[in-house]
Parts: sequence; structure tokens; C-alpha cells
Amino acid sequence: MTSRRGTSRPRIDWLGSLGDSLREPSDLTRTESAALLIMVAVGFVGHLILSAAQGAGVDDVVFQGILTLCFALPVWRSSIFVGAMLLLTAASVALDAEQEAILALALGCVIVVRCCSAVFQVVYFVAFVGSAVGIRLVLPAQEPASGFVAALVVAVGASIIGLVLRALAARDVQSRRRLLVAEQARGEIAMEERRRIADDLHDVVAHDLTVIAMHARLLGYTTDADERRISQQAIVDSARQALADIRRVVLLVGDTDEGTGRTVYQHGIVAAVADLRDELTAAGYRVTVESTIADETDVDRLVSGTLARIVREAGTNVLKHASGSQTVNIRVSASTTEARVSVWNSLPERPDPIDATRGGYGLVRMGERVLLLGGTFDAAPRDDGWHVEAALPVR
Repeated sequence: MTSRRGTSRPRIDWLGSLGDSLREPSDLTRTESAALLIMVAVGFVGHLILSAAQGAGVDDVVFQGILTLCFALPVWRSSIFVGAMLLLTAASVALDAEQEAILALALGCVIVVRCCSAVFQVVYFVAFVGSAVGIRLVLPAQEPASGFVAALVVAVGASIIGLVLRALAARDVQSRRRLLVAEQARGEIAMEERRRIADDLHDVVAHDLTVIAMHARLLGYTTDADERRISQQAIVDSARQALADIRRVVLLVGDTDEGTGRTVYQHGIVAAVADLRDELTAAGYRVTVESTIADETDVDRLVSGTLARIVREAGTNVLKHASGSQTVNIRVSASTTEARVSVWNSLPERPDPIDATRGGYGLVRMGERVLLLGGTFDAAPRDDGWHVEAALPVR
């Protein structure tokens, strides 16, 4: 069941984009231009065939043909179309073709509403109504009331069609702008991340490379067998760890925080837990924290950063789906083989129906991230609440 709140925002956005679009001219799309030219061509040929069959006079054939061809002008400029239609309406009085001109003005409402700015729309509609009323008052015998009513009906119908086309065009423009903004944002994040790659690689392996260099120099100065064996083993261990760290950086180099563009290992688990506790407490949640990690250096930097990202994502889900005064339990532990974090939160008795339609993209990303590092991940209902748990191997 879709809630009323869930459907109001798209409608407001749709009306807002349409209102903004009506203030400025809006060019026809390529598809609309092609369709309009085809209809004008078909209408012009049909007019010639029908006029020949009825034996119409040359003046009528030429005037109505020009009226028909004018509908192709919006492909180049809608303001020219408005001017041409108003001039032809004025000329129709001399040619005794007022009814055809008024009908053409009525049909032209679809073009004016679709393409012109609000100023041109007002000018056009005033001219249309004024011309129709004026001709009706000046030439009542020649122009029956039924023709006047028919022109108004056509104008209203054409305006509605133009408004629908304008709304569709505005929505398409808005979608393309959003895609462009999103693409630019992704490009900026990618550029920023590339600039950080070198620093991240240096930060991760600098210690191990320093150890390797130190013991390599020591091998050149000592002949003691035990010292040489210790240095050789230290070089092997540090080289192995450096390779492992580089592999982790490569796996995570494109894995950034969607909200900030920061690498997932930029902040550690201790700071992330403290920040989440303060944030949830300030929001009215009852938070308990159990942690065996007292310092960021107790856990490998990449592991600590990944766990921090998971904690932040889990906290985001709590704020989204567990509104109200709920209970949140955060547990963090580390051993010689693995580091583990779990976040459990109670759920409201009546969840927001909008939550049922929200995707689990964040959970999927967390699971992928943990699997890349050789760990385990689980997110599922547990104990009348929601439980997220991840475990990662450590050095």
C-alpha cells in the first residue's frame, strides 16, 4: 500500500518543473519537430487535393495553404509563428476568410502552450479571444455562433495537449539535468580519489617498507647468524604484509563513501563508534556500546576503516527505518585472528510504509566490501529487531 506522503513529493516536483518551464520559451525536441513537419506536409498536400476537388478559388487556396505552412515555423522559432498567425488573422478580414483564420488560431494554441513563454502565451490568447469576439460582433450574420463555440472548444483542447507536451518536455529536461549533475559529481569524486591513491598507498605500506630497508641495511653490517636470521625473517614478513596491504588498497581504491567521497578506510572504528553513539543519543535513541578496541592502532588500518564504514552505514539505516525512541546495541571486538562489529536496533511497532519500498543498496555494498577483504557479513531480522554483523580477518 502506498502512503499519501509517498506520492505527494513526485507530484510537487512535476508541477514545479512545469511552472518553471512556462516562464521561458521551450524549443521542440527533434522528435516533435519531425512529427510536426510530417503533419504539416500531410495537411498541405491534403489541402491542395481537397481544394482541387471542390474547385475552390485561388485566393482561398493560397491563404489556407499559407496558414497550413505557418505551423512549420515553430521548428525554427515559435515567436515567428505567433507573429505570422496574428498577421494572417488580420489579413483574413479582407479575404473573407475569418472563420479559417480563427480555427487556425485555435489550433495554434497547442504550439503556443508547448513552445512560447508566458508573455507570448498571454498575447496570443488575448488576440485569439479578441479576434473571435470581434468577428462575431462585427459580422454576426456571416459567422454563426456555432463556429465561435467550436473555435473555443478547439482552443481549449489544443491548449491541454500543449500543456501535456510541455510537461513531458520539462520532465525530460529535468531528468537530463539530474543525470548531468550526477555524472559531474561522480567525475569530481573520481578525480579526488585518484589524487589520494598515491598517498593511501604510501600510508599503508610505509611502515613495512621502512622495516624492510632497516633490516636490509643491518644485513650489510652484521655477521652474527642470529641477527641475520632475525633480519631476514623480518624482511620476509614485512614484504608479505606490504603485498597484502597493497592488494587491499587496490580492491578498495574505488570504494568511497557515497555521501562524502572519502575512502572507506579514512576514519577508524573507534572514532566511528563514538560519533554514531553521540549522533543517535542526540536523536533520542537509547544506545549501549561494548568494545574491546581501545585504540585505533589495535586493528589494521584498512580493517578498522572498513568496519567504520559499516558502522556508519548501519547507523544510517537505524535513522531511516527505526524512527522514534528505539534501542541500539553496538558491539566491537578484536582478537588475534579477526575483528568483529555488530549493530542491533529495535523496530517501531508500526513501521513507516514508505520503508518497505526503499532499496537495500547500502547493505549490498557493505556485504561486497566485506567479502572483498575475505570476511563474513550478515544483515537480517533478529530478536524483534534488525541486526547487522561483519567480521574481517586481521594481521
